[in-house]
Amino acid sequence: ETKGMLWPSKLALLSAVPRPFLWLGPEGGQVAEEARRAGHHPWAVGDAAGLAAGGETLIGGPGTPVSLDVDKLRADRRAALDRWVNLVEAAAG
Repeated sequence: ETKGMLWPSKLALLSAVPRPFLWLGPEGGQVAEEARRAGHHPWAVGDAAGLAAGGETLIGGPGTPVSLDVDKLRADRRAALDRWVNLVEAAAG
């Protein structure tokens, strides 16, 4: 009953993020196909060497976590949390 629900419920938004993601799973599945189409990186289970090489390629490239502005991310996260708190308080109020 849940076949085919993993992709839309868990990974659809991730594919829209302008950052690379790594998919380690069945090569012939929908997630791997969507990852390839979106320019992300699927690897088959057991392909440790390929995964390691791909990870090394991504490290330090544009948009990878290495280049993230951590202080800005923390401020953005705090601002988002404050907005949620205000929204919940207003609804309860």
